[in-house]
Amino acid sequence: IKAERHTALLRDRSEGVRLTAVKGLGMLGTAAAPNAGTLAERLADRSESVRLAAVQALEKLGEVNGAEAVPIAAALLEDNLQTVRRAASASLAHLGQAARPHLAARHVALLADENCSMRCSAVEELGELAGELRPEQIAAVVALRIDPHWSVRLALARAFRKFGPTVAADPEHSQALDILTIDKDWRVAREAAAARAAAPHSFQRT
Repeated sequence: IKAERHTALLRDRSEGVRLTAVKGLGMLGTAAAPNAGTLAERLADRSESVRLAAVQALEKLGEVNGAEAVPIAAALLEDNLQTVRRAASASLAHLGQAARPHLAARHVALLADENCSMRCSAVEELGELAGELRPEQIAAVVALRIDPHWSVRLALARAFRKFGPTVAADPEHSQALDILTIDKDWRVAREAAAARAAAPHSFQRT
């Protein structure tokens, strides 16, 4: 009954009411499992406080009880609002194996984040997933070759070592590495040169 009462208030006009409802569901724990999907919709709430509360509530539900929230959170990874993408990505991080198919997408969603630390972390995580990435996801990472922050370009240069032959198959990716080898930041240029030298023969320039 409590879960249903809180769920009924999730779309209330008042931010305070929605916030209280989200927190209430979080406090109910496993009892709120049937309402996980509706709760996940608040990841796109216009209020940042409500979005953050939704992330925390889904974390409390956990992997098993929050599984119903996964498809909704995954869809929000492509939302136009950066804050919504952040909330969706953060919630999926707490939903375990049910969210595993969206692991790469969770990080790709943060590649356009205005926070350079978020972009850098996303590139690093995607580098670790190199063997699982789809071509368009690799392209999204490589597009950061002209990122304004050196730490992001450095993370990309390091990721190139893990992309390996996949990169060699696309001339544009190889060209991106060339750009990084002459980067104005010596750390980026050094890592890119090392990635070029360590690449398979087919990846090397002739």
